[in-house]
Amino acid sequence: MVAHNSWAKVYDRAYKESFGAFYKDLTECTLEVIKEEFSECLKVIDFGAGTGRLSLPLSQLGYKVTAVDASEEMLKELQKKDIEKKINIKSAFMQHFTTDERYDASLCVFSVIIYLTDEKGLNQALFNLKNCLNPGGLVLMDIPLPTAFRNLTYKSETLDRNVIIDKQSDVFTYQESIDVFDGNNWINYSDEFKIRCWQSEIVLNKMKDLGFVIKKDLSNKFLGSGALYFLFELN
Repeated sequence: MVAHNSWAKVYDRAYKESFGAFYKDLTECTLEVIKEEFSECLKVIDFGAGTGRLSLPLSQLGYKVTAVDASEEMLKELQKKDIEKKINIKSAFMQHFTTDERYDASLCVFSVIIYLTDEKGLNQALFNLKNCLNPGGLVLMDIPLPTAFRNLTYKSETLDRNVIIDKQSDVFTYQESIDVFDGNNWINYSDEFKIRCWQSEIVLNKMKDLGFVIKKDLSNKFLGSGALYFLFELN
């Protein structure tokens, strides 16, 4: 099962409402960092683009954006919002993605790497990330901390969201149940998939082996986000 496919139509609503100001502030902080660090970049590839949380505003700022996501339903929501049809949309898992295009910068944020649950998949995904960058290309990546993997319960008059994370080892089972009131009826959406909490040292060492250097540790800009943030540069 592809994560988020079954409830893509209500994904934005569920996240914005259940996370409130945290969702808005994290998005704005990420965009400010991108504008500062990618100021000389033109072509950007956004892995795990979803419904366009970053791809849409970056396209509006003038970047030539390619949005990649495994969920076709999430990308359909992005297409609806991309009124000017400026974004190049690609449906693919990161570990299966290939292209002849080369980009100045890449985004791999908002917990993208947790969907890679084995080393083979992680290795291939990071190789593909490297392979689509120009020399000197930049990567903004977050690595979620163990504290980010926790259950969630949220309830309002129009939304009832419950997330259960079954912590078995480094690989967890993520279970989501959402009830949404559409004005007449309550509609239930459910989802279940595997995620992994990667040790930061493992990811950092793999990036180093691929020829990336840490240009900046940006974690202090994202305190409270539950993740470490790094800006990498490809040598």
